[in-house]
Amino acid sequence: MIEHVYRRVSAARGLSQVIVATDDLRIATRVHDFGGKVRLTKATHVSGTDRLAEVAASMDCDVVVNVQGDEPLIDPRAIDELTAPFAADPTTTAVSTALSFRICSRFVPSTCRRGRSPWRRRAAARCPRCTSSRRSRSGCR
Repeated sequence: MIEHVYRRVSAARGLSQVIVATDDLRIATRVHDFGGKVRLTKATHVSGTDRLAEVAASMDCDVVVNVQGDEPLIDPRAIDELTAPFAADPTTTAVSTALSFRICSRFVPSTCRRGRSPWRRRAAARCPRCTSSRRSRSGCR
């Protein structure tokens, strides 16, 4: 999967380079074998974002895009849209992708076990009571 994600990210036009940050020698070897760039990080990081921060701190760059290795459906155009504000306005400091959609009135988002955070996921959200097998940005049918 890492090669697939790497190639999808590499297809984005707004990036000058793609680097995989990992603490796993197996992943590093695989990336090296298919010709990708990889940096080994400390094994003490708790997330991919922490590994990214370690690598970014050692680089001379203006913008860093964080894509996790478990995002095989990442659209290179989304990365281009994400990086465009930096080129348009040098004072831009951070951006994030988002999808706007209307949720069916029957859908009630859950919260985490501590009740602090709204439910979030990378996959398309869908009303669990919806009988339609089709997903729609306009809500349930």
